[in-house]
Amino acid sequence: MHPDVFYSRLVDAHVKGLTIGRRIVHISWKHYLEGISDPKSGVCLGLHEFAHAMVIDPGTPVREWDFEEWKKKAYRFLHGQKPMSPIIRDYGFSNENELWAVCCELFFERPLEFRQYHSDLYRAMARVLNQDTARRMK
Repeated sequence: MHPDVFYSRLVDAHVKGLTIGRRIVHISWKHYLEGISDPKSGVCLGLHEFAHAMVIDPGTPVREWDFEEWKKKAYRFLHGQKPMSPIIRDYGFSNENELWAVCCELFFERPLEFRQYHSDLYRAMARVLNQDTARRMK
C-alpha cells in the first residue's frame, strides 16, 4: 500500500496501482479510497488491480475455455473497426489486459450500462466470473 501515486522502476513511470507476478499488488491508498467512494463511477482501483491479479495467477479458479472466449471477443473489439464506447474509458483501449481490468470495474459498478452498450463483452465476462451482476440489479 502506498499513500499516493508512486514511482515504479518496472514501468519507469508514476502509477496509481501495479500488479506484479502472482501475488504482489501495489495500490495508492488515496486512489483506492477515491474508487470506493462512488460505487457507480465505473472506476475502482481495487477492482482494477485485482482483476489483473486474477488473470496473472494460474491458481485462480477461472475456466480457461471461458477466458479464451472473452479474449477472442476482446481482440475483435480492440482490433475491429474503431471501437466507440460511452462507458469504457480510454485506458481500456490500451491493450487486452487493460480492457479486461476496466471491464471488471464496469461489470461490478455499472453492469446494466455495460450490458447495454457491450453485450458480447458483458456476457463473456459473466461466464468467466460465473455471475450475472446486471440480472441482480433489476
